[in-house]
Amino acid sequence: MTKADFLDAVFKRDIESIILEAFKARVGRSTSRREVRSWKESLFAMAKVLNDPSIPDSCGVGVEYGIPQSSKRIDLLL
Repeated sequence: MTKADFLDAVFKRDIESIILEAFKARVGRSTSRREVRSWKESLFAMAKVLNDPSIPDSCGVGVEYGIPQSSKRIDLLL
């Protein structure tokens, strides 16, 4: 998703539901309510940082990016 898509999802839609559905599709399972709440709070904070005109709207944003050959994930990747 682009920065513009990400900001729209955070400020105008339900970003945590979007991430949860993508997570379920990718991993094949759900996650805890606590983690979903954490996504909502941390992604809102990151959206405030990214809402800077010096960062191009076309900049790519990855959320809960899975590291290949690992069970680890990167919270947010530009």
